[in-house]
Amino acid sequence: MKHPTAPELAPVRPPLRRLWREFRIQVMPWIGLAVLAALAGLLWQDAVLLRPVVAPDADPPAESWEAQHDPLSARGAYPLAPGASNGVSDAFQTKD
Repeated sequence: MKHPTAPELAPVRPPLRRLWREFRIQVMPWIGLAVLAALAGLLWQDAVLLRPVVAPDADPPAESWEAQHDPLSARGAYPLAPGASNGVSDAFQTKD
C-alpha cells in the first residue's frame, strides 16, 4: 500500500544484461524453431513433393528431367564398355 504523501518515482529500468538474458530464454527458441521449420519446409519441397507433369499437348523440354539431374552426366562420366566389370565379379571365384 502506498503512503498518500509519498513522492512519485520513475520506474527503475532493468540492466541490459537481464534484458538480454530474458530475450535469450523467451524469444530465441521461437526464432530458432521458425528457422528450422522454414529449412525443413524447403528441404521437404525439394526432395519429397511431386513435381508438376507437363501436359501432353505442350512442347517437350529440350532435355528430360533425368538428364538434367543425373550426377554422372554432370561430371562427364561415360558408361562402361560391354563386358566390362567393376571387379566385384572377380572377387568371388569358385574353386574347381
